[in-house]
Amino acid sequence: MKPTKVHTMPSKIPGLKKDTISDLVRKLHSFKEENGFLAGVLQDFQVEQQKYEGRILALQRAKQEAVSRVDQERSRAQDLQRQVEHLAAEKNKLQRHAKRRMEQMQQLGMQKDELEEAEEADRHSEAAALAQREVTELRERLALQDAELQASFACRDSMQQDIRELKQQQARSGVEKQQLKDRVATLEGALADTSAAATEARMAAHGELGTSEREAAARDRAEMQVLQTELAGLLHKLQQQKTATCTAQHQVAHWKRKCERLEHEAVAQADAAAIEKENERCARAHAQQGIAWVQRLRAEVVEAAEAVEQLQAAKAALVNEKLVLAQALQRSTAALAGLRGDPGLRGEGEVGAVQIGAAPWAGIAEAISQEQLHLERLELEMRRVLALERLRLSDLREMQSLQERLGAETDVAWRLRERLAEQKLQGTMG
Repeated sequence: MKPTKVHTMPSKIPGLKKDTISDLVRKLHSFKEENGFLAGVLQDFQVEQQKYEGRILALQRAKQEAVSRVDQERSRAQDLQRQVEHLAAEKNKLQRHAKRRMEQMQQLGMQKDELEEAEEADRHSEAAALAQREVTELRERLALQDAELQASFACRDSMQQDIRELKQQQARSGVEKQQLKDRVATLEGALADTSAAATEARMAAHGELGTSEREAAARDRAEMQVLQTELAGLLHKLQQQKTATCTAQHQVAHWKRKCERLEHEAVAQADAAAIEKENERCARAHAQQGIAWVQRLRAEVVEAAEAVEQLQAAKAALVNEKLVLAQALQRSTAALAGLRGDPGLRGEGEVGAVQIGAAPWAGIAEAISQEQLHLERLELEMRRVLALERLRLSDLREMQSLQERLGAETDVAWRLRERLAEQKLQGTMG
């Protein structure tokens, strides 16, 4: 409103008294003062109205920002809900996998208990009987190996005895050979003497010989024939001695080769027995390692179950936080609606506007910031739980690969054992 224009009044008005004029002048001045005061009040009211309208605009912008934040939080809550659903699906998968693992572990534990009961009950189950048969077979093999070693040692002793006897026979045959050589030399000398005597007798016998000379010549011829026959017998006996010596030498060489072969076989059997013992020790070590892995797998499954429980608790906390956030959003919406719909709040000045605008929005902003911080903490916790679950899954896969590797190594050890047994049987039959 524009201030009204004040017209100057004439100094003298006919028909009016002096007191009346002064009263009118005073009233006019008071009216002017009231008019100026009202104009100032109106200006102050307009300024306050502009400030209040600006604050209303600021509140509307804050409301829009709050609505956008609420939408963002709602979208984040939806994302978190999807993540929770995904985590629930992963949890179900993990639970099924853990259930299968638990069943496998229970089966392994039952098998282990059955094996322990079978070993303690001594042939009360098929596994214990098989183990007993294997132990019996190993004992029989060791007994056979010991018997073979004893037989080889006895054979070696007998061969050494035969070799000593053959050496003694060779020495005796050498002595006899020397005696035969001496006898042959003697007979050859006698034969030479008789041949010389016969030659002299033939040379001297140009005339008739007497009866005594003829008888002597006949005796000499008969003695010569006997000596020749004896010499032929001695030569034949000497040849037989040479043949027997060669045969004995060949037999000694044969027994030596056989003794060496038996010694090599004994060494190979001892090595095979040592390899079998080492394989048994490795198999026991692998079995103990498998038991330790099973125990570790049980512990991992228990930890996974605890992590699943923690995940369920985190999910419940997230649902509660979503409910709290929805309630805070409803409260903020109601506060904004009440602020816009109450006409009595206008015109109360700057202090009332600050009290109306600052108090609810400060609480709403603080609640939203707390909800954001809590949601961030929940998200970090879920990420940590997911990382732990992935780590446990990798550990489970590693356990499975180690179990497969253990089974493959056990199969290789059994095949090697069977191959060694076949080689031993072939060596025994050969």
